Amino acid sequence: MSDFFDVPTVAPEPERDPPPWAEPPRDVVAALVADRRVLMATDRVSVTLTHIDTYPTGAGVRLLVMARRVPDMTEADWRRSQEVVWGRAGPPAPDEVFRVGVQFADGQKATNLDQGHHAWPADEPSGPRLTEYGGGGRGHRELIVHGRNLWLWPLPPPEPFDLVIEWPALGVPFTRSKLDGAAIVAAAARCRPAWN
Repeated sequence: MSDFFDVPTVAPEPERDPPPWAEPPRDVVAALVADRRVLMATDRVSVTLTHIDTYPTGAGVRLLVMARRVPDMTEADWRRSQEVVWGRAGPPAPDEVFRVGVQFADGQKATNLDQGHHAWPADEPSGPRLTEYGGGGRGHRELIVHGRNLWLWPLPPPEPFDLVIEWPALGVPFTRSKLDGAAIVAAAARCRPAWN
């Protein structure tokens, strides 16, 4: 190696833990709220709440989106549906954005559109947050299955509240479903540390 190039050494930035409003804690085994139900279904798309993982600081909500090619769908329409579910290069059109939110009995709400993807505000937010933090899926010629993970921070009040979804490009209308805040809060008390 020559000494012609003076290659600077760059110290890596220290890894910082995400704040509690950004994602579930990494050192806690969640407690489960088994609340599996179809939130909305048409002949070509369905959105299912598969379960809720609870933590001392919030709740992980798992949704499953399934889209299928129906017999009268053109190849171009099916490709567009796939791009909408998986996401395409570049910013999506407004109707292609999956919208999910919660609204509590006191009127407070949070949606996945309230902040940029994986944005971590420097200061603790004053109200609830709903952040997407991963997912994944599979698909083939006629079917797509895509899981979406959402982090609701902090724990909801111990009363019923609304989970709201909408996805215009896939024909998912504005849909409200009641969730049991008391069950979520009670389950959070059953969490345990991941390590001894």
